[in-house]
Amino acid sequence: MNTQKTGEATSATRAAESFARIEKKYLVKRAIWPALSQALHEHLQEGPFGRGSVSSLYYDTPRNDMITASMGKPFYKEKLRIRAYGEPAADEAVFVELKTKVKGSSYKRRVATSCGAAQAWLAGMPYAEACARFPLRSTIHRTASSSSMPSHHPSESVSLQIVREIDAARKRHAPLSPLIMTIVERVALTSASRSDVRVTFDFDARWRMKDLSFDTGLSGTPLFADGCIIMEVKCQGAYPLWLAQLLSRSCLRPQPCSKVCRALEAARQIHPIGTLSPDSQQQSLQESTTQWLASNNQFARYTNYLSNDRLSVSEQSA
Repeated sequence: MNTQKTGEATSATRAAESFARIEKKYLVKRAIWPALSQALHEHLQEGPFGRGSVSSLYYDTPRNDMITASMGKPFYKEKLRIRAYGEPAADEAVFVELKTKVKGSSYKRRVATSCGAAQAWLAGMPYAEACARFPLRSTIHRTASSSSMPSHHPSESVSLQIVREIDAARKRHAPLSPLIMTIVERVALTSASRSDVRVTFDFDARWRMKDLSFDTGLSGTPLFADGCIIMEVKCQGAYPLWLAQLLSRSCLRPQPCSKVCRALEAARQIHPIGTLSPDSQQQSLQESTTQWLASNNQFARYTNYLSNDRLSVSEQSA
């Protein structure tokens, strides 16, 4: 089981980040992967953390409004997720991310917290309280070598603006609960000459709607029966000429390929989610949240907080 963290995870040294870039996805057959990889490595390189498992837990409404809206290719769309690299412990860093897309341009706003704090925050606990209750390991055992790890106090280095944006999204779509998890094995390549060029390959894409926790392994239902690879090019401007020529020679064309949208479509074929009443589905999602938090001993004390009246749906929606 690969638990090494990918290159993007090294940005956990920054507590809050914002990205604005053009992202295009390509479906790559395994047969052309060796030649494509060799050609890319003439211009790009893997960093010291260029390979690893990436898990993304998506939150949505009882009717799956956020992800369903994304399937319709609207002018504006947004998704809320927790992203983890490897298999983080409760006190290790994950990212709470609000990803939006406007007219083809992607914007990602994210905050690094402990895994426990991320889950508690999105379950309804105020951000500052979640960080205090579930601190990052680096803030518990801070040493000179770990002093560059993200501060866990909102008045220090964490961007409160991004926290407010995530809270605003939660209120817009409340009530939200964990819905579906996607897992991939990622290879990340970067350019030494252009810092804005990044290419990732996602292998063995899979999904699950049970065991929505980061401590229950990396298993899931395969997203592609033929083992297709998802290549994503992330760039702030025009492609380098060599990359445009390589894609043309390889007969690769950009196409929509949202892992979470494909996963939800596959899940609906197995079990039509819409057959559940909204009340029944919301109860199921709330139970999933509670079970997720209780799955680790460090979260057990928080389950009592979930039953507190201040976390009622009516108050969350106020």
